[in-house]
Amino acid sequence: LGATVASRMSAELYERVFGIAMIAVLLPILRGQKKKRSEGTVEQRSRFMNAAIFFAIGFYGGSIQAGVGIFVIAALARSGLDLVRANAVKVILVGALTLVALPVFILQGQIDWPFALAMASGFALGGELGARAAARGGERLIKPVLVLSVLALAGRMLGVY
Repeated sequence: LGATVASRMSAELYERVFGIAMIAVLLPILRGQKKKRSEGTVEQRSRFMNAAIFFAIGFYGGSIQAGVGIFVIAALARSGLDLVRANAVKVILVGALTLVALPVFILQGQIDWPFALAMASGFALGGELGARAAARGGERLIKPVLVLSVLALAGRMLGVY
């Protein structure tokens, strides 16, 4: 019983921290785009700082993976990429991360194939439609969808609903 309560408290704490982190990553996305519009250029960032940020995201993505896409987008926006390009890079990185992790789960027999195939089909269709919409709508479309998605996830993690 004690271990179950401790595990539950640990999961709730993780969810709260993750929810706060999700809100925090919106700031560089929103701030970076404002600077780009008002100044015409994005200020150069230290290579060491960018390397440290991307290493931390890589470590997180490799070990936990949940929500890594939003961290990637925030870091890329901080580095000066617009949201359309940042999203494209995120898709490639998350795909590569999934391809590395997938054999481990297959070898451990931890994949429920009917659900996995249904989800993969949904990802493929959603990816196709989303890429077309992003290419047409650009940042005008991506930014509000990204902000609403992150706020919805953060609200759930923080226990708002």
